[in-house]
Amino acid sequence: MNPAKLNRRILLQKKSNGEEDESGYPTSPENEWEDVMTVYAFREPLRGREFFAAAAANAELTLRYKIRYREGITPDMRFKDLNNSRICN
Repeated sequence: MNPAKLNRRILLQKKSNGEEDESGYPTSPENEWEDVMTVYAFREPLRGREFFAAAAANAELTLRYKIRYREGITPDMRFKDLNNSRICN
């Protein structure tokens, strides 16, 4: 991967489980997104067969973001494009 193409910053987020104080009462609400890490990414549009396959599944997937390999990234995370504030699940 060409590092010069990694021109977009994205913020990876995961759902929080909610925190409790010493008495067991929640201090933060559950199912809020907490920030995990910020990485550089490359954004590219889907083309040809990939675009039609996404459209057949009734998905609104028209872009793909590529990042370098990082440990700790799971499928239940989402990311936010910091250049235009677009949130993708």
